[in-house]
Amino acid sequence: MYQITIDNGGERQILHADDPNSTQRIASGKFKEYVGLIPSVALTVTPQNACYNMLHDRNTLTELKNTETGEIEFEGYLLKSPESMTNKGTLQKKLTFEGFLGYLNDSVQMYRNFANASPTEFVTAVLDYHNATTEESKHIYVGMINAGQSGSKTTAYRSTLGELKENLVSRFGGELRVRRGADGRLYLDYLTAANNGGTSDVIVNLGHNLRSLSIESDTANIITRLIPLGAQLDDITPAKNKEQSAERLTIIGAVDPDDGHTYAVPYIDDPAAIARYGVIVGTVEFDDITVKENLVARGKSYLTENNRVKKHYAASVLDISGKGVIRCGDTYRFRNPLMGIDENLRLLGRTVDILKPYTPDVEIGDKTAKITTITAQTQHLISYEIPNQLSQTVQTAKRAAESMIMSATGGYITLLQNDDGTGTAALLISDVPYDQIEDAHNVWIWNQAGLCHATSYPPDGSLNAAIRMDGTIVADYVTTGTMSADRIQGGTLVVGGVNNANGVIEVKNASGSTICRLNNEGSETRDAGGFWIRIANGKLIGGENHNQYVTLDATADIESPDIGRHDKGLYIDADGIAFRCNSFGINGGRGTGGTLHCIDGSPAHVVTDVSLDENGELDVQYADIADAYFSNGILVGGA
Repeated sequence: MYQITIDNGGERQILHADDPNSTQRIASGKFKEYVGLIPSVALTVTPQNACYNMLHDRNTLTELKNTETGEIEFEGYLLKSPESMTNKGTLQKKLTFEGFLGYLNDSVQMYRNFANASPTEFVTAVLDYHNATTEESKHIYVGMINAGQSGSKTTAYRSTLGELKENLVSRFGGELRVRRGADGRLYLDYLTAANNGGTSDVIVNLGHNLRSLSIESDTANIITRLIPLGAQLDDITPAKNKEQSAERLTIIGAVDPDDGHTYAVPYIDDPAAIARYGVIVGTVEFDDITVKENLVARGKSYLTENNRVKKHYAASVLDISGKGVIRCGDTYRFRNPLMGIDENLRLLGRTVDILKPYTPDVEIGDKTAKITTITAQTQHLISYEIPNQLSQTVQTAKRAAESMIMSATGGYITLLQNDDGTGTAALLISDVPYDQIEDAHNVWIWNQAGLCHATSYPPDGSLNAAIRMDGTIVADYVTTGTMSADRIQGGTLVVGGVNNANGVIEVKNASGSTICRLNNEGSETRDAGGFWIRIANGKLIGGENHNQYVTLDATADIESPDIGRHDKGLYIDADGIAFRCNSFGINGGRGTGGTLHCIDGSPAHVVTDVSLDENGELDVQYADIADAYFSNGILVGGA
């Protein structure tokens, strides 16, 4: 897919051919680029390459060509090429090529002040000086400029690239890039992010062309208590016969335009940010503001925009363009439902393995999220988004595995011999040749003891998965459709979920009949004779076969209409109830006298004592009825 050509004063040679059978091949290589930064290519070559002795620091130029699209993806010069010998006695050179934006580090700007200069005027001036002090091959000319603002700018003995970053990028944003024009000359563009790249119609989807994704939140620039500073006071009211003051306009005494209160302090708080991160004080200067109320409004606006947590995304994708190339600055649709991502994200950087270019690592973002929405989004993800995806886990894992395996072209197979040379010790499949095995990131190791995968060799704690000869499988994650096992040991067992209404645990007897069942509706047990008990919705229900005999409702409303009572309690519906106990008590309010009444509306009385005599008769003592007792279901009493 890639061809690398070097150029020494117009003499061009192929350093790396897009042909695995060619002798003109590099041992390894990576291409890195990031919007606004100097791109680079790092290569390793051995003496077997005919260009090994044709590489000259600072003079040899190179280009990286995509043979599938015909695009030149990188142009630059050889920055350094140290030579070394590996522990196997192999000579090699580690080459570092840098993009032409790096030429702007080869000149230094003298001290100059530009009053109210536009970005185009400033870029033109510094490039003119750069071109005047460097050789023609390093000359760079003004290209497209649509970023930045007019204003005072000062150069002060920094490199040309340093001055451009200090006076433009750091103050106004925007991105720098160097490109080759149709006339063969190099041009510097200074563009807004919106104008540096396009929008792709390609969707990067988990399980299809997205191998992995990580997110890192950056709160380094968060300010929860802002002190906005306006123009210097002597700019507002010039002082006479004294040096200019560094004191600035503050918001003390200003009237808030939103709620009308007067500021007695020089700062503006962000309550939501303080609740999350505590008090973090910061300042910002607005040289053009001379009115306190305007300073309040600008400070509030700055606080809102600044207090967004930057989220940096890093992903490994599988040829997301369909053409074998992806471009920094372009925007792609990224979807990972498990992490709550479904949005357009800009591709800020990429790292491409030149020998395995179909699985580039990319950096995406910066996405920003307001502090006030982070907690709500996180809770939503925990309570709904993740459970909603559980039913898709197996299918997603299958698709991801298919994509990963089918895209893993190349690799190196090594047979390791026993120390005594009598046989094979192990089979290694690695992402680098064995003489560079210390740099490996993916290694499969297979011998008579088992099979394992590790991210380094020897593994030394980097093992990801293994199958041992004793039948043991070791892995960080196991995804499966059906698992058969004698026993499963662990801390937590989770079944079902929002989309898995059939989440079920069943216990069967030796004949295959279900004797216990637990699902999202409750639990049920039954024996071989057909007797069963079910617990669901606060009720315990029992029966035999299809007959229901008893219901115990632990959440029932118990109403005593004759005394106006309405209680929560246990309701029993059964064909009959038999008590065999040493004592039986009724009390109200957990210790006070209880009330006994009949459903048919018989009068209620305060119960002081209930007991069973030796004949099984229920003896009830009432506060208002003497010598009362039940006989044949009838209350019998004296006075």
